[in-house]
Amino acid sequence: QLSDFQRHLLVQSSGTVLSQLVPIIASPLLTRIYAPADFGLYGVVVSIATLLAIFITLRVDHGIIVSPSDDEAKKVAVLSLWLAVAGAAFFALAAAVTIAVIGASDWTHFFTWVVFGPLAALLAAATRTLTLFNNRLKHFALVSRARFAQAIVAAAASVLLGFLAFQAYGLVVALLIANLLYV
Repeated sequence: QLSDFQRHLLVQSSGTVLSQLVPIIASPLLTRIYAPADFGLYGVVVSIATLLAIFITLRVDHGIIVSPSDDEAKKVAVLSLWLAVAGAAFFALAAAVTIAVIGASDWTHFFTWVVFGPLAALLAAATRTLTLFNNRLKHFALVSRARFAQAIVAAAASVLLGFLAFQAYGLVVALLIANLLYV
């Protein structure tokens, strides 16, 4: 007989393990569809998004777990989401101005720093905020299924977009589609 804690841990862990296996299984196919430069661009966008997601929420999302009530936690979650929207918009504007000032002629810089980086950060911050809120409400199975579904959608969209010749941004757009699934 498993305790509630052990059951919740098992549910969360199984979702995490399964979601980690999906890209491993898909990687032989993805490495034949995408060039190394495409994975590099994906890595840049993920790096921007990961770091920016921390800054744009000001880590207010950590207050969701420690709030005294679910109602207060909901208010913290809403504040975190608003901060993410405002922060992503501010960063996109600042990046656009910077690119205009330095006169970057490559559209890849524009799309990476002004469009996809902030959008990926916004979706990452929203996903994290909603995950924390659902964990607070003990919706562990929902979080686990969402994480697995995101991995499946990201892999499938990456393959599909790769075949549709979205080479440079196929992996990035697939990431955005997968994160939209949770939001």
